[in-house]
Amino acid sequence: MGAVKNYMLLVLFALAMQTSTLKAGIANFDEYWKKRAEEAKEASREAYEPNPEKVTKHFNDEVHNQHPTIISQGNRFVAPPDPACKEVTKRDYAVESVWKSWNWRSEGDLMLNGAFFVQSGNAIKTMNKQAVISAKPGRYVSRLTRFSGALNCVRGRPC
Repeated sequence: MGAVKNYMLLVLFALAMQTSTLKAGIANFDEYWKKRAEEAKEASREAYEPNPEKVTKHFNDEVHNQHPTIISQGNRFVAPPDPACKEVTKRDYAVESVWKSWNWRSEGDLMLNGAFFVQSGNAIKTMNKQAVISAKPGRYVSRLTRFSGALNCVRGRPC
């Protein structure tokens, strides 16, 4: 009976010690989130532009560009066996004299089974590196997508 009583006292003492440790951990956790909230506020203050005309001009310049450059970056293209379907940039809906002026570029793409990308348009003007998300090379596609998808597909049949 005495051993059980000593054991219970030991458990109670351990629980009391653990409680004070938990309180300290929660306080540190709160400080972490307070710091993160302050960083977010600071970032939003830096991004704020009080002049709506300047914001609108930037939006129109960057988003509603009449002649955007389409950049394919880090994609993997596997061409089917049909030789007529190996071109990634098949543009049958426009005549060549029209689509030759479209700015289409390929950077770091992986072309498999004879796939090819026909670049067109003017050379790319230098872009602000902060405004562009850099893509991984096409050879990373398998690694990046190995766990993606929820479909249980069988080759040769629709999913």
